Amino acid sequence: MKHSSTIHKAVAILKILSSKTRFQILGILIDHKNKDICVKEIAEKLKMTHSATSHQLSKLEDKGIVSCCRNGKNMCYQLNKNKTTQHLEHIINQLS
Repeated sequence: MKHSSTIHKAVAILKILSSKTRFQILGILIDHKNKDICVKEIAEKLKMTHSATSHQLSKLEDKGIVSCCRNGKNMCYQLNKNKTTQHLEHIINQLS
């Protein structure tokens, strides 16, 4: 049996992805692999407000799924490169 901290981390990541919006954001970031995409662009693709999109991105950032950088006045995001995001990308690619 896995350690309880590993199970706790897995549950937290699955919870964060239980939101359709956050899952869609993950898909957008996977499509823009290795490139930053600004909040404005993500919001437009989702037909959401900038504020609502930023809120969802911050939740993904808190779990280490995405990282953020400033590009002038814009905040841009990118999918982190780690084992967790590799697994998530694999799952999404299998579903499409």
